[in-house]
Amino acid sequence: MAKKKSGQEEENEILCLKKSLIISKQECAQWEEGFSQLEQGCAQLEKENQVLKEKLGANSGNSPKPSSQDPFRGSRSSRPTGSKPGGQFGHPGHIRALYSENKVTKNVDLFPEECSSCHSKIFEESVTSLQLHQVADISEISPNVTQYRIYTLKCAHCGKKVRAQLPKKAKHSFGPRLQAFLAAQSAEGLISRRRLSSLASYFKIRVSLGSTCNILKRAADLLKNPAKKIQEHVLQQGRIHADEISWRVTKEKSYLWMGATPDCTFFNVNPSRSVEAYKRIFGSFRGTLVTDRYSLCNQHPGRRQSYLAHIDRSLAKMEQREGVDAFCSKTSQKELGKIFALWHEYKAEKFSREELQKRAKDPIENIRTILMFAAEKAKLRQSKSLARNLLKCFSHLWTFLYEKGVKLTNNLAERALRPCVILRKISLGSQSTWEARLIERLMTVAVTLQQRLKNVFLFLTALFESFYEIRPPPFPSSVI
Repeated sequence: MAKKKSGQEEENEILCLKKSLIISKQECAQWEEGFSQLEQGCAQLEKENQVLKEKLGANSGNSPKPSSQDPFRGSRSSRPTGSKPGGQFGHPGHIRALYSENKVTKNVDLFPEECSSCHSKIFEESVTSLQLHQVADISEISPNVTQYRIYTLKCAHCGKKVRAQLPKKAKHSFGPRLQAFLAAQSAEGLISRRRLSSLASYFKIRVSLGSTCNILKRAADLLKNPAKKIQEHVLQQGRIHADEISWRVTKEKSYLWMGATPDCTFFNVNPSRSVEAYKRIFGSFRGTLVTDRYSLCNQHPGRRQSYLAHIDRSLAKMEQREGVDAFCSKTSQKELGKIFALWHEYKAEKFSREELQKRAKDPIENIRTILMFAAEKAKLRQSKSLARNLLKCFSHLWTFLYEKGVKLTNNLAERALRPCVILRKISLGSQSTWEARLIERLMTVAVTLQQRLKNVFLFLTALFESFYEIRPPPFPSSVI
């Protein structure tokens, strides 16, 4: 028969049981806290994994990266046609145009020496036909050197020795054409200063690196007024395509701003990308501004067009995410594709602008509804932020539908910026303040002249000749 426990023993057992229960509760709390930390850690890892996947999958279709930087870029797949390389049957030929007679340096008359049929060497004097064949070449390059012999004579009246003065056109050791050529190559050829010095050796002229810098400094001073006039002319137009890229000046981060119209483009190097910088450059402009969704452009008092290609890439990036984010992205891209298709049909003159506006209403409203849904229900913060940003500038996305001449892309600005992007890759920016001024002024004039199909070298030659008082200044009538 079991021994009955005393009251003291029962109390001790109850006390031990309570202690064990307390320890179990503490352990459970610790486990719950540990699980909570693990869940938070997993959620953080999922977000980081999503960000890394987006970075890894970034390409020219879903980010501002150029196509040359696409990862795992393969060759274009094309089916073999079976024909040989080169010009195909039926392709219209291109015949080199002959130079006019006044540009021909030398004529060589060729007469047949022997008949290919009877081997006779006697021919009639009358000409049956005449065929012209021209061979173009460059003459041997040699410098055109003008030597000034400066005499010193003694005054017959007072006996003072007087030396002759150099004319202004001979003030420097290099003539206007050579200086203009080096400046033009710096702008159009995107050639560095050291290579410009090497290029001068082809003309059998030695131009040191220091002399090259002095020539480019002189060009920067001479181009100040033309570049200013071009910028003023652009800001007076009704429509401007604007963009900017980063640019280093003396190892400090700056920005190269630009504004482009179909016939004129200006560049401006500014140390910041702030609202104040925008107002300094575009403050006087009141027309339609075509640009990206950068928030400082909200300061523009006139109409705006945010180009849709940039938005399409942002939506393509959002498509890489899961769940609601991907669904909203795919649906928005589908509706945006309808608007692109309508625009191309309108450009092909299949219907009027009024019909374009009418057909685009439904896709636009569908996009608005999808963005409102994504702004509330999207899983990731980046997706919500994109949707809210697009809703904020929603009215700026469709200006091209209502204003003639406005396009849904910013290709005009991007084409004008491409030489500057290449130059930045070569030079890594500007090593001094005067170089920054040179870049903005030289590229302003060069790109504008190229848009107007005018010769940059001839303009710079005339500009340098005006500096040496050989002829009147060529600006502004020759550019604007």
